[in-house]
Amino acid sequence: MVIILLRKARAHSQKTLEQNPNPKGEVDISSLKRLVLEFPKDSPLRNTVLAERTILKSCEYTAKLETWLNLLRVI
Repeated sequence: MVIILLRKARAHSQKTLEQNPNPKGEVDISSLKRLVLEFPKDSPLRNTVLAERTILKSCEYTAKLETWLNLLRVI
């Protein structure tokens, strides 16, 4: 289960970066928020992502991505 979720999260991240040619350098994480709703309610990753703003600057997204991946490994 963890491996499947990790693969989904990585695929989502890559897809988000590829499909988001936003000239303002912003990333919409609404689809990531929908993905983490599948995680257990006590998941630190779920709670962390859901607490984020839906639109992040690309530099914020990139910085947070490493933390989110580390939290995913905790599941």
